Amino acid sequence: MRGFNAFSFMVLAPLLFCAGEAADNVNQRESVSSRPRVAVVLSGGGARGGAHIGVLRELESAGIPIDLIVGTSYGALIGGLYATGYSTEDLELIIRSIDWNEILSNAPRRKLLNFNNKARDNRKLLDFQLKNFSIKLPIGLQAGQKVQQLLDRLSAQIVLEAGNDFDKLPIPFRAVATDILTGKAHVFGSGSLSTAMRASAAFPGLFTPVDFGDTLLVDGGIADNLPVDIARGYGADFVIAVDVATPLKTHKEEIESLIDVLNQVVTFQIEEDRHSKRRAADFVITPQLEGVSPTNFGRSPELIESGIEAARKAVPEIQKLLQNRGITNRSLRRASLLDPARFDLNHYEFSKKGVVIDEVKLEGLQNYPAAYVLERISSPSSNPVSLESLDKDVATLYGEGVFTSVSYRLEKHDQQTILTYKLQENPSVKAGLGIRYDRDYKFTVLVDLLGRNFRSSGSDFFFRGLFGDANRLELGLNRDHLFTKNFAFSPQIYYHSQERLIFADRTRAGDYSDERAGFNASLQYLLANAGRLEMAYGVERVAIDRWVVSFSQSSAKTLGRLTTALEFDTLEDFEFPHFGSLGRAEFTWNDESLGSSFSFRRAQAVADHYVSLGLENTLGFSAALGRTRGNPPFYELFYTGGAHNLSFSSARFLGLSRDEIASTDFATAGLSFRRTLKHFKAGTITDVYVGLHYNAGVFDRSDGQGKFGSPVHGFGMGFYVDSRGIGPIRIELGRANRRDLTVYFSLGHFF
Repeated sequence: MRGFNAFSFMVLAPLLFCAGEAADNVNQRESVSSRPRVAVVLSGGGARGGAHIGVLRELESAGIPIDLIVGTSYGALIGGLYATGYSTEDLELIIRSIDWNEILSNAPRRKLLNFNNKARDNRKLLDFQLKNFSIKLPIGLQAGQKVQQLLDRLSAQIVLEAGNDFDKLPIPFRAVATDILTGKAHVFGSGSLSTAMRASAAFPGLFTPVDFGDTLLVDGGIADNLPVDIARGYGADFVIAVDVATPLKTHKEEIESLIDVLNQVVTFQIEEDRHSKRRAADFVITPQLEGVSPTNFGRSPELIESGIEAARKAVPEIQKLLQNRGITNRSLRRASLLDPARFDLNHYEFSKKGVVIDEVKLEGLQNYPAAYVLERISSPSSNPVSLESLDKDVATLYGEGVFTSVSYRLEKHDQQTILTYKLQENPSVKAGLGIRYDRDYKFTVLVDLLGRNFRSSGSDFFFRGLFGDANRLELGLNRDHLFTKNFAFSPQIYYHSQERLIFADRTRAGDYSDERAGFNASLQYLLANAGRLEMAYGVERVAIDRWVVSFSQSSAKTLGRLTTALEFDTLEDFEFPHFGSLGRAEFTWNDESLGSSFSFRRAQAVADHYVSLGLENTLGFSAALGRTRGNPPFYELFYTGGAHNLSFSSARFLGLSRDEIASTDFATAGLSFRRTLKHFKAGTITDVYVGLHYNAGVFDRSDGQGKFGSPVHGFGMGFYVDSRGIGPIRIELGRANRRDLTVYFSLGHFF
């Protein structure tokens, strides 16, 4: 399409949210055997495609008959939905409800993630592939998984009822994509409507191409952005073309981003073809869209009015031309499928219709056995399967983290319904990079490597490195399906180093360097996607440097331990959760019989719970408890204080400095309130928040080196900006009854 960008496909995806009931709104089509056929051709144009809705509304209001719709890119998405039975009021309602940032994200819902993948969830800036020890960039920045799920869910049943024939939709429809191997147009007239629309809008470089037979398909605008010729080829006698393509940029100041560069390159490719296609149409409607960028999807709904105005001016001339061809107006107004008073895009109720599945097929598996997929999806039965159930199966498979994309299609063969899952496996080795900054550790760089099916199916090796003022290097193996699908085994070796701060009477008195190298092996039992039981044995060598008298160790020591732990994570979002819980309870036993230089026992439990109070407010509760028995070394104490900037830093307690309190026993509780000041549906920034925090705790150094006779209280307030890509920006102020005001700042995802 002309000027299509990364948001373009997403723009329309939500429009599809309501397709479940479209089959019940099929218009009675007038027979066209006795008169010429009228086609409407909708071009690509990114966010500017919102004008298509206005044009269709005005043509319908004027009674202009439409016997065929042909669309490219954004035009294919609008045209495909309209062809299935949506009214223009439905389309407007949906695009006004779209959260562009949510639709653009490919991250699966956290509750459906494999529990062992939640720690890796969406915390990297860049992802790469490794092949033959060389870095390969992905063929698209976005796989479009979330959009594909919506398209499958919303179009599958109505297309099945039409026999997968686009000519049997309420209005016959064609979608245009580009064959990346030949550069020629590929026209969809049957099959999966979701695949047709997804392929037509797969802007190269931003979205991965659609794997189709022996070729790959990308955005149709490259081959034919205004497909008037295709409409003629399918029998159209009168063609109304709607052109919302962006003009070429003529000043270098207008080229400000990668998206602008890609748009300009594609525009050069199709500009010459555009003029000949306009001349080939019987009438061209060109809405006035000056100053509207194809990436500005926040403005897309307001462009409906521009489409109405342009079509209203054109209607008298179109009617005159049609009358000269013997084509008269029709009085046919579509009924809306959606109730504006009850419609909620985020909680759309699926169609209650079901499909009886006679056979399940799998496509695309290479390294995983069919059983891996079949045990995670609903088994065929004589009872109808809802589209909601199919969508959940797709989300579950995607949440396993082994597939780049998962989709399905429904087809009829010999009176039987065939359900085919199309799966694209992740590359064998993936690499990711991330970066963050905070006042405690300055810049920290994340390097993440994951190798799938190492030696055997279900065995994945991993490397995770954090580099900066604190360093953590971990190399290990995850072996799933050890006994059943719930059991896993994970051995790893590691090296950790960090600087611990030492405080005396509320004042920093020094620091020491804590360096550890060790081995750990754990047997895990996964509690669905919500939790994990774990038993582990570990041994590590600990060296201390730059110590002071009360925190000293002259030579390296060994810690040998057994650990049992229970973890749970039901948060819907890790950085700024609105609901759900997160926690860990563990018991560790260090003993000389396990190879340890020290004998002590330690129990700890930490839990956070969040409750949503309406759409804008969130209440959070936290509690933690730790208890030690025996004689632990000073570096095995519980450390508390600061903003908890990294996963291994001291426990969060606003008002205190990092590592300010070291204790053998402690108990803390906290209460937080966060309010959403602004939610952005499009753009780099997604949300802006303010928050209030209260912490209280009691701490005990049972060795007599320091005991707090009264509770410590901390109060804080924060300002937060969540963004796509770089991650959150956090600015917090805290004050405790032990010290003055403390400022906390961080930029980037939590590592």
